[in-house]
Amino acid sequence: MATLKSLADEIASALEQRGMTRRDLTHKAGVSRQAVYRLLMGHDVQLTTLLAVAAVLDLEITAVPAALVRVMPELKSASEDAPSNLADVAEARRLNQDSNSRGHVPSAIQMRIAARKGPKVTR
Repeated sequence: MATLKSLADEIASALEQRGMTRRDLTHKAGVSRQAVYRLLMGHDVQLTTLLAVAAVLDLEITAVPAALVRVMPELKSASEDAPSNLADVAEARRLNQDSNSRGHVPSAIQMRIAARKGPKVTR
């Protein structure tokens, strides 16, 4: 299960990758400066604050059933192995699109698994 600190680290990383300041984030998300500070420090915040910040940073908050993590242990470390920059995310999406001919839009979990596995080898 994700901790408040791991969520804070993900948000701080996304903020840095996008070249945004905390001030930009508070303005675009419509939340207080104190709320952003608490979130980035790994303190408890309202769910609405987390969702507003995630939307601005184009992050997806996903709940994964514990039973699924037990049968697919790679999901537990997916956030550690997740694409670390926007170029990697784009590549993961491209790999998923190549493997999905019917136009299915993959979930964040599917993209992380595809990025972890690497490109498919066809013979």
